[in-house]
Amino acid sequence: MAGASLAAIAAAAVPWTNAVDRLWPALLYAAAGSAVILGLAGIAALLMRRASAAARHEAWLLGFVGALLLPVLSATLPAWHVLPRPVSAWFVPRAAETTVAPVDPAPGP
Repeated sequence: MAGASLAAIAAAAVPWTNAVDRLWPALLYAAAGSAVILGLAGIAALLMRRASAAARHEAWLLGFVGALLLPVLSATLPAWHVLPRPVSAWFVPRAAETTVAPVDPAPGP
């Protein structure tokens, strides 16, 4: 009886593992981005050491709001791909220099 319940649990877990396999890059990106945003908020709070507590609180608040909005906005907004820099017209890459071996004339009959 216990074997049947374990098989049912394993069969029910398959869709979850497929979802996790598809989502792990997005989750990793969100975690890394959130860590960067919170790190910048922490640096801003350290630089604002002599500022009022309300100003430091606002820096932390903006950091946490940015960390929470990062996964949502990255999923809903279109991706931004930076195109490679175009090659200027005056720059023409040199062809590979080739050396030609001397050819011996064919021996006569």
